[in-house]
Amino acid sequence: MVATMGVGSPQVRRERDAFLCGRPVSEAVRAEVVESWRRSSSSGVVPDALDLAVASDVDVESEFCRAAAPVLDRLNERLDSSRTALVLSGPRADILQRWAGDTAVSVALDEVEALPGVCLDEGRAGTNGLGTTMALDRPVVISGAEHFADRYQPFTCAGAPVRHPSRGHGLGVVTLVCRYQDTNRLMLPIVLEAVDHIRARLLEQTSTVERLLLDRYLARGADTPAAVVVIGADVLLANRAASELLSHVDDDRLRAEAAALGRGVGVGRLSLPSGEELVVRGEGVTTGREVVGHVLELSRLGPEPARPGPLPRPRVAPRPAGPARVPAEPSPLARLGGRGRAWQGVLAAARRHARFDLPVLVHGEAGTGKLALVEAMWAEARLAGTVEVADAALVPFHGLTDFLHGLHGSLHRPDGLVVLRHAELLERRAALAVSGLLDEAGRSGGARLASTATSSSILGEGPAVRGALGDRLAVVQIGLPPLRDRPEDIGAVVEAVAREGGGRHRWRPDALEALEAGEWPGNARQLRNLVVSTCAGRPAGDVTRPDLPPQFQRPGRRALTQIERAELAVIVAGLREAGGNKVEAARRLGISRSTLYRKVSAYRIDAAAR
Repeated sequence: MVATMGVGSPQVRRERDAFLCGRPVSEAVRAEVVESWRRSSSSGVVPDALDLAVASDVDVESEFCRAAAPVLDRLNERLDSSRTALVLSGPRADILQRWAGDTAVSVALDEVEALPGVCLDEGRAGTNGLGTTMALDRPVVISGAEHFADRYQPFTCAGAPVRHPSRGHGLGVVTLVCRYQDTNRLMLPIVLEAVDHIRARLLEQTSTVERLLLDRYLARGADTPAAVVVIGADVLLANRAASELLSHVDDDRLRAEAAALGRGVGVGRLSLPSGEELVVRGEGVTTGREVVGHVLELSRLGPEPARPGPLPRPRVAPRPAGPARVPAEPSPLARLGGRGRAWQGVLAAARRHARFDLPVLVHGEAGTGKLALVEAMWAEARLAGTVEVADAALVPFHGLTDFLHGLHGSLHRPDGLVVLRHAELLERRAALAVSGLLDEAGRSGGARLASTATSSSILGEGPAVRGALGDRLAVVQIGLPPLRDRPEDIGAVVEAVAREGGGRHRWRPDALEALEAGEWPGNARQLRNLVVSTCAGRPAGDVTRPDLPPQFQRPGRRALTQIERAELAVIVAGLREAGGNKVEAARRLGISRSTLYRKVSAYRIDAAAR
């Protein structure tokens, strides 16, 4: 869950003063901020007298810095006149580098010792956008008086953690800083976009060996109930079953066991600290003549000794008897369509959590297929029971009492899955009631739990998914990227929809290219509707560009970057909230009228869009 600023600074300042005096804090302050204040206080942080640690040296030539610096250089150039600064920190919350196009902001940061080498860990600096992001390991915005220390209260900080895309460990935090009066809703989307670009550069820098091992893990360990580990000199990837078995086993010991198995297929045994023994079946991963890693499958020692043999490959379906070869039916998750790296990451997470042993929150823009993913996960796991959906969007129609009665009954079923749909629409009273029902059901067992919410709710704008209810729903989070950010999946989605319809259409390259250039505000649902309507009444034949709706007939403008799309969305929302009044919209957005007029022209925002 992403935390964001919820109230004005004067009110938060009064609540902070109450906290420091030992008085109760009202619910006007976000729960995660209050918890951070408690951690800061228990760590001995003094709000008006910080004792900050300073690193003796800062490694700006690390792999992380080399990947991040070009991204943040370019972003700083684009933010040159925006009175902001960018801060890159390492895994111990120590500042590695800082960018500030505005001299006043740079001087202000110098005055509060936000300098390279200084550690802003929450245990020393109190609640702050860098240290609290590190403590929570999720994106956070800390604004004004939400800071624990006095010196940071003139600022707003939006931070997001960076994890290595193949190794999985935390590398640091990217933080965007501005004066409190310049706080802007674009700050967090800009930071998240920068993190995505940094992770992409890290992946490009990843060695061929690491990519090979990652691919072997995705092919063998990501979607099987067996305990599978892929291990190399600098890589250790384990699925959930393997992680549970190896929770007290040293990595180096596991590497030694793998090395002993040699180049081909072998079997060994591994003694656990508990005295239990595991059977380790391994297969070497090679590049040419060099063994660069191993795929290991672990199992508890049974009555029959393990025999050497090739490891099972769960993605290969058995061939049917007889001369005819029938193609294997795609799995429920594979039928959703999508071949790109981002979507494959979604599917890997979905397979890991398909049993819903922990509550799963699927979030994304409207139309991205959140409920479809949940239903496919359940079908993939092949568990007993059915899926029941409790849709918060229908509370105004059915009434809150009936909604809660229905949810109560569903949660207390002995099996099956309950999906709380549109969780962000629950108002405060309903959210509290749902939290109580979830606690009650959790004590007595019952159905498993999933929920869906729009991306805006994950940014903290929806009251229901903040605080207590959010903590109950979002133990596991799966984010669905918008379709406009994965044009490489357009063709696969079109194929999946066409296959469901049973038609025999061929979508020609010119048609697919036109679709890939689309912006798709309605995401996969919009694309699905287009495919169905285009093929309606045509049982077969080619689909070319002239068969598409008019908006796909003319060449499109340059594709916008994710940052530009985020900016466009905020500007359109601001104009709508202001009823099309540009003066009022500029005031709400915190930009000048001339800047707004320039943006409206550049993005071709017309009256219909507003």
